[in-house]
Amino acid sequence: MALLSSLHPYIMPELPNCPSQIVNRVIVDSVREFCRRSKILRRSESFSIVVGQSEYVLPPLSDTQVLEIERVSMGNDDIPLYTEFSGIVKLSETDEGEMITYYRWAKENTVKVYPIPNVLMNEILDIDYSYQIARDATEIPDEIFDRWSECIAAKVKYMMMMQANKPWSNPQYAVVNRVEWYRLLGDALSEANRRYGNPVSAAFYSLDQG
Repeated sequence: MALLSSLHPYIMPELPNCPSQIVNRVIVDSVREFCRRSKILRRSESFSIVVGQSEYVLPPLSDTQVLEIERVSMGNDDIPLYTEFSGIVKLSETDEGEMITYYRWAKENTVKVYPIPNVLMNEILDIDYSYQIARDATEIPDEIFDRWSECIAAKVKYMMMMQANKPWSNPQYAVVNRVEWYRLLGDALSEANRRYGNPVSAAFYSLDQG
């Protein structure tokens, strides 16, 4: 992990007299937006399937927040996400069965499978998810700092330079940074797609919208 101040050399020379506390706040907001847009930060958790258990809870992690469930699978098979448009027959909360048909994202970090398994399955439930740093984070994941520092710096400079009547105001150069931010963000989106694809079991839901 890298301290927020590790990004200052990319930013502060172009923001005269700007307080570091303000810059750090915008760095955190920019990293969070980068995570939400790119989905490039991923983790995986594996669970043994338990007879009679429908909910599987992702472990809490300090300084991060689950964004979306990107894939749920059992063995080599994806388990699809249920939505009202998925074409899957909805089951009740108490239905039991010998094979998991679909899942729903119950709340924050909980995946709920349907039907409730009523026989022992010699399978592992794998849950892949994207995440972002917390609002009070004081560090940046190495994966972002090492590869995408210039992208985050461009976003921060764009946001700061657009502020009116400040020593660091520079609307003309803000536009240059805005273009650079979107260019590098596009590279990050392409990289995430190459790495992870777009599995049919992705749960398109964001905590910031829920």
